[in-house]
Parts: sequence; C-alpha cells; structure tokens
Amino acid sequence: MDKDSKNIWYPLQLSEIYLSLQKYDEAASTYEKVIKLDPNTIEYYKNLANIYRVEGNDDKELEVLNRIEKRWGVSEEVSMYKYSIYKEKKDNKKAEDEITKLQKTFPSETKYYSIIAEMAMKEKNYEKALMNYNKVKEMEPDNEYINVALANYYIETKNDDSVYYYLQKVAAQKDLEFSTKLPIIFSVYKDKVDTDTATFVKFFNILNILSVTNENQCEVWSLLNTGYMRQGNMEKA
Repeated sequence: MDKDSKNIWYPLQLSEIYLSLQKYDEAASTYEKVIKLDPNTIEYYKNLANIYRVEGNDDKELEVLNRIEKRWGVSEEVSMYKYSIYKEKKDNKKAEDEITKLQKTFPSETKYYSIIAEMAMKEKNYEKALMNYNKVKEMEPDNEYINVALANYYIETKNDDSVYYYLQKVAAQKDLEFSTKLPIIFSVYKDKVDTDTATFVKFFNILNILSVTNENQCEVWSLLNTGYMRQGNMEKA
C-alpha cells in the first residue's frame, strides 16, 4: 500500500463529492474505506449511518448503528435512532426492545419508563402502562408531567374518581404550565359542566385550586365568576 492510500483525507474528500452529487452508494463505499483506515473514530460510523439515513436505506443504517453499539456500548443517541426507525417500520416489538435496553443501561432515567408506558397505552395494555407510570412516580414524585400522564391514563380507563384526583394534583402544580393544565381539565369537564351538577362541583373545585397556583390567569377568574353566579353568590362573583 503506497503512502497516499493510507491518507484518510482523500477518501473523506471523495465521499463529500459523492454526497454533493447524491451518489450515496459510492459515498457509503468510500466511507467504509475511511473506517478501515481509522476504525476507532465514532464520528466516521455516525457519518456513514447518516449517509444511509439520507438515502432512505433503513436496513443499512441499522447495520451501522449496531456496529457502533457493539464497539462503544449502548447509548441513548444510537438506541433512539434505532427506536425511531423501528417505529417507522411499525415494528413495535423491536422499538420497545431499544427502550428496554436503555432502561437497563440507565436505570435512573425515568423518561424510558414513560416511553414504554405511552407505547403500552397505544396498545391498550393498561396494566403495563400503569406499572411504568407508577415507576416514574416512585422515582420522581415531583415529576411535572406524571400527574398529567396518570390523569390521561384514568380518562382512557374510565375511572372518574381517579381522574378527578389527578386533575386536582395537576391544577395544584405550580411548576406546570397553565397551557398544559387547562386543555386536559376542559377535555374532561367542559361538555358536562352546564348540565351535570356533580361535574360542575368538580370543575369548580379545580378552578379554585387554579386560582391559587395560576392567580395571574384571567381565564381562571372569568370561569370562577361564572361559577359563583351560577351558585347565586353575587358577592363572590
């Protein structure tokens, strides 16, 4: 092998030329030469995977991502790329396997439990979803979104008492954005609040909680005004 054949600069530049010409097969083949010259630089593997991503060759991209994982171990970046590919392929089993792998590698990260729970919800595997949501709540009791997730869970499973319980918790969270709170509260109560007394009472109680945690939101006070007028309490209105 002559001196120039060992110079990594040449195949790197050639691969860029191929990419600019959208000759993806040639670019990938050239990048394999780059990796052969320097197998210890992870960025070259990532660039090769990206070539296959641009080309739309999922199988080849997965193959390179697996090579990265085998050489450098499990990482969120690689596993989430693989997860997104499997989701696009509608291969939920393999997609979930990637998240489960991340759970085992990074056991203190609650977001992986949330992803598994959301996938289980879509599959109507409510037992599995609740198990993972409860794991998040156990690990991060102050997680700002877990009460929203549990409220949605009980909306889906039609447990009205638990919905009310978690919506009160949602309303009481000072660190949760008002724009996140109100839509879910409305989705449960708005259509029945004018026709069902029990629904009105729940909605009104939640509004009073919001008036403490979101006292600067005009919409809360406007709704409370309407509620007090309905009760005939004009002084409060």
